[in-house]
Formats: sequence, C-alpha cells, structure tokens
Amino acid sequence: QILNRDALWTDYRIGVSGGTEKVNYALSANVQNQDAVFVGGNFKRYTFAANIDANITEKIKIGASINYGHTVDKSSTINRDR
Repeated sequence: QILNRDALWTDYRIGVSGGTEKVNYALSANVQNQDAVFVGGNFKRYTFAANIDANITEKIKIGASINYGHTVDKSSTINRDR
C-alpha cells in the first residue's frame, strides 16, 4: 500500500543573540522534517543564519550576515512500478 500512513512533521529552532555597546551578534539554526503520506516520501530542510554588527565610530557602522540552507526533497518519489 502506497498511501494511508500518518505524516509526522517536526520543526526544531534555536537562536542566540547578544553583544556589547559596540558589537552585536545573532545566530540561529532550524531543522524541519516532514514525512509524506506515501511510503518513502520525505522533506528535510536545514537552515543557519549568522549576523554581526559593529559600531566602528559614532558615524560608521559595519555589518555582515551569512545564511545557509540545504533541502532534501523526496516528496515525488512514488514507485509507479508496483
């Protein structure tokens, strides 16, 4: 039987931020996992973000951010040979 199964969905998130008067940072990560209603189907997503801001002088501020994401999608892999 290909269909008729429960599809579990999970979402995990974590974030950290802080800093001083001159430098601030933020980090976050996320993992999502979603099963499909058909056997063998699954969707996973991993994301990460990092931001930093620095006040060099009263008039000069610099910042940088990095974002990364990776997705594995097996949601359309129904075996049609059955």
